[in-house]
Amino acid sequence: MDKFIVFATIFFQGEVKQLEYKAIDFSSKEECYEYMTKHDKHFGEVVDDIRQSIQPTGRLLVIGCSERNKIVRNDNGEWN
Repeated sequence: MDKFIVFATIFFQGEVKQLEYKAIDFSSKEECYEYMTKHDKHFGEVVDDIRQSIQPTGRLLVIGCSERNKIVRNDNGEWN
């Protein structure tokens, strides 16, 4: 099983893009969400920063936790 990461999915300039939050790896999805809950004020600020940086045409679709290999693509644009 791959490590879990915090990610954001955005729609920007006609494309859906995935953003990885920092280089923090979690052992489980529960551990990842516990981290997000513990630092909820910080993640609120992160969400606000993302929204402001992609306005007016972009949209934040989701922020959450997932296995890294299901979110991050390699240099060829293929899933790891």
